[in-house]
Amino acid sequence: MSTPRTRPTPRSLQQLLLLALLLCCLGLPLTAEPAPRTLPELKAALETVLRETHTPGAAVAIVGRQGPEWIAGVGLADVATGTPATENTLFRVGSLSKGFVALSLLKLQHEGKLDLQDPLRKHLPDLDFKNPWEATHPVRLLHLLEHGAGWDDLALRDNLFVTPAEMSLREILDHDTRPLVSSWKPGSGYRYSSIGTVAAAHVVEKVTGQRFEDYVRRTWFNPLGMHGADYFNTAQVQSRLTS
Repeated sequence: MSTPRTRPTPRSLQQLLLLALLLCCLGLPLTAEPAPRTLPELKAALETVLRETHTPGAAVAIVGRQGPEWIAGVGLADVATGTPATENTLFRVGSLSKGFVALSLLKLQHEGKLDLQDPLRKHLPDLDFKNPWEATHPVRLLHLLEHGAGWDDLALRDNLFVTPAEMSLREILDHDTRPLVSSWKPGSGYRYSSIGTVAAAHVVEKVTGQRFEDYVRRTWFNPLGMHGADYFNTAQVQSRLTS
């Protein structure tokens, strides 16, 4: 006779899957030791991962349908001073910020103010980019989001260039136009290009008449309660940012 099994509820199953995904992403073997069952056990397991991977610190959030269930910083925000990471610590998110460019373009499309199939020339007619196939295969807004324009990515010299806060997106695009050259018919290939996302963000500025960073703050950051998020390294950001 078999013992009847208790079927997991959708919520408990969801939590188990979320925990398993979190552990996989952090590199914890699922079969090595019993999975953490409490938040202190989970925090201890995460701290073990940080030590084994020589990672100074991390931000962790578990979010359910009703909102955040646990938000914490693990490890250190500053190795030199031994400052611990907390739930208020800010981390550089890098290219995750590209998602807000895509969200903004999608919202503007939903409002009928642009179309992702629009040629880039329609919105930035004087941008100095080169596409030998522009007459039949123009660079479209969609290509910028999908990295399909055939443009190069930022070079090491660009990553070493410290962008002043007062420098506009257009000035960044005009600073070095060498990457703005299509290597194939737009849409027929893939090449990761951060400068393409900058061009897409500049389109948001042209359509809305607002600085891109201001538009994102009003449209996304503030309604989502992301009051600590910022594109600029302000004094407030520096006081909470990892080093």
